Amino acid sequence: IYGGYSDDFSQRDPKANTTTIEDQSANIISSGLPNRALEAGIGVTEATVVDGLTILGGKGNYSSGVLTRGGGAPMLVDNIINGGSGSSNSYGVYNDASSPSIVNNTIDGGGGRSGSIGISNYTSSPSIRNNAISGGRGSVSYGVYNSSHVYDAHPSAPLIQNNTISGGGGGFNSTGVFNSYSSPSILNNTIDGGGGSSFSRGVYNSHSSPSIRNNTISGGEGSSDSFGVYNSSSGSLIQNNT
Repeated sequence: IYGGYSDDFSQRDPKANTTTIEDQSANIISSGLPNRALEAGIGVTEATVVDGLTILGGKGNYSSGVLTRGGGAPMLVDNIINGGSGSSNSYGVYNDASSPSIVNNTIDGGGGRSGSIGISNYTSSPSIRNNAISGGRGSVSYGVYNSSHVYDAHPSAPLIQNNTISGGGGGFNSTGVFNSYSSPSILNNTIDGGGGSSFSRGVYNSHSSPSIRNNTISGGEGSSDSFGVYNSSSGSLIQNNT
């Protein structure tokens, strides 16, 4: 699925020719199945490429630009993705038990009233490379949020590499990368905790075992507390970072 063509399809330039997929729904829906502009489910493999689109989430209580689930593994390349304005939470990309490749995109968590997340990974292990990611403008905002259940046999273990990640402008808290019962590889990124008005954290680890190597990490601008890396009940490898 390619965007950016001129009207006569003779030229392709996504910056000059905007192709938009926008979710128009405002349904009241569950947190695990948000309203979405684009969905990739079971049977969707890396042979499916989404390239050069502007993808905008809608409204309702939970909104997302892209939802992958049930093993969906598309290639998301060179897109602009925004999570919309869910009255509870908004997500730029929401991954549920899936493993997409997310490369060279600009991703914003949107304006969810309670919370906003650039990329949310639940029991998912995507490849996230060379993106510009912001947590958005929710009351609590996260650039990348990795979570699993304590009993999950396959916890979230994404590759997060060569990205610029901001926790966003959370009205209360903001975090660049949040890990709960997860074991991501966090390599060669520039990570900022964001502008949470109370707390901000570059990387927050809870019951997690991430590998954090060769990054530049800032705690952000929290007015009460800011942390470059915060570990709670975690065994983190932290090596060669600034």
